[in-house]
Amino acid sequence: MTSSSPDKPSLYSIENPNIPTFFTDKLIDVISSGLDNNKSYYEVGEIFEEVKKEFEKTPNMPIPQQSSFNEAEKIPVGNNLREFSLREVLKKNRELNLELKTLELELKTIKEKFELEKSLSQNIKLKNSDEKSRNSNESNNQIKINGESSEPDKGLKAIFFIIVGIVIIIAIFMISQYNPYL
Repeated sequence: MTSSSPDKPSLYSIENPNIPTFFTDKLIDVISSGLDNNKSYYEVGEIFEEVKKEFEKTPNMPIPQQSSFNEAEKIPVGNNLREFSLREVLKKNRELNLELKTLELELKTIKEKFELEKSLSQNIKLKNSDEKSRNSNESNNQIKINGESSEPDKGLKAIFFIIVGIVIIIAIFMISQYNPYL
């Protein structure tokens, strides 16, 4: 089997010279897609005829050539992928459906976690807002004893804000663990 007659060169794409010749490309296409020959294998002659048929449809293309003796064209050369394709397609379809169901469950879980984290984040914001307004009210309502204002111990305030900061950092860390998009 050759890509053209002895007096005509094989052709390839000038725009993309890194791809195979047109003949090789068509040969690969026929072998990888299989033949409608109702057999689990294909023969050299069947492949040649299919490739030749494709080139005869296209004008200005060199027609592939074949030389055969002692029925060499009947040599089986591989499994006919078209025979196996339906079985493989059904198997792959089952695998993909299983993967899709798994992904749907994971997506549902992620959405639920995201909603929970969103709710927690809003609760934290509300608590922080309430604390700020409470702190503001406390500072406005300071009691003066003996001419001096009595403020809560500044050390306790600092510890309180450190703890609040740590809680916020932990919440952000937990949110980022469940939602990789943050």
